[in-house]
Amino acid sequence: MIHVLKYPYPFKAWLSISNDPDNTDLETWRELDQLIFKELQLDWANAVFLFSHNKNLPNQVNVSDHPEIANQPIDGIHTWGDFVHAGAKGFSREDAQAGLALLRKHRMQPLIWVDHSRFAGNFIHNKGWGAKPTHTDQSGVTYTVYEYSLDLATAAGVRYIWDGELASFIGQDRKVRLRDWLQPYSLTGKIRYIWNHLLPIVTGRLIPPDGNVLLTKKQFPDGQQLYLFKRYGFWKEADIVGLAKVIAPANIDELLQKEGAMIAYTHLGKKRPNFNENKHVPEATRACLQYIKKKSIEKQLLFSPVSKLLDYVVLRNHLEVSKEDIVFRPDGIRFNTLTATDLKGFTFSFSGVQPQTKVWIDDTPFAAAWDQHENDIYSLSF
Repeated sequence: MIHVLKYPYPFKAWLSISNDPDNTDLETWRELDQLIFKELQLDWANAVFLFSHNKNLPNQVNVSDHPEIANQPIDGIHTWGDFVHAGAKGFSREDAQAGLALLRKHRMQPLIWVDHSRFAGNFIHNKGWGAKPTHTDQSGVTYTVYEYSLDLATAAGVRYIWDGELASFIGQDRKVRLRDWLQPYSLTGKIRYIWNHLLPIVTGRLIPPDGNVLLTKKQFPDGQQLYLFKRYGFWKEADIVGLAKVIAPANIDELLQKEGAMIAYTHLGKKRPNFNENKHVPEATRACLQYIKKKSIEKQLLFSPVSKLLDYVVLRNHLEVSKEDIVFRPDGIRFNTLTATDLKGFTFSFSGVQPQTKVWIDDTPFAAAWDQHENDIYSLSF
């Protein structure tokens, strides 16, 4: 029987960083760009504001005012822009239409959407008005929601939305045990947690509602179905200083040991008032990024844009394998159809491959060129 490995051989775990662009000015953006893309040459993609009307952060980088940032690899948008602390400037669907036009002007197709603060057009936070075309009040009167724009976001390419939650332990996309769920708590908290969740414990395993999967499906009020993903981190550590704790070498080693995936949550442009180093990126954070690069070169840790990790999980989870066939199937949300072009840049590893094994992309045969590894493992790269 053919089996698909969790990640491409010989990698044991997969990491990405989900950055919110809050508080980033152009000088800081250029320093981060120099470090991540030019010095370390990490395979990554950023997220951007398309517009910024925040009066408290007048120099905040955004595509409209600073088009050079669109030259960086981009796979996400932090809503349509920063419309918080914007004075008399509100947000409506017309702003989303302008954002869509800006994306197309720069040929950007973001797959990732992350809600922002108390933005009126959020899809998850603040009752998710941006995902509701209409609203009916308690008297039965129906109103048009002028902040609705989910259809425009999906037209732009968005298929993955942060669910607003942070994972409490290291490593999604893996089986978990009770000790994983208890890890963040004190002794008293552990006792309370066990008491409140006693019934779901079966044979030493606590099965969370989502099974600790990296992606869950959600149907929105307008009828569209998209994927939600979870990020890992801590609310108080979500800045360039705290990132050193989130992606500390010890955490990366634990991720490798547990063979899971992590989407680390941060704001690369934020620093703390008491931070007094000359450069924006602290030496501790720089060292953590260098460690990630080292593990990537050693082919232990896959590091990629968030969108590539999520695309891989979708493709892997919809693979059909049998005794003689490997069939790549579209999922109907991210991929309505599937061709070899959609699979370009991905590698999948299998055990149990035989000379007669056939590969199909949907119902089309594909001439596979296999790479053979030790332990009877074969990889297929597109």
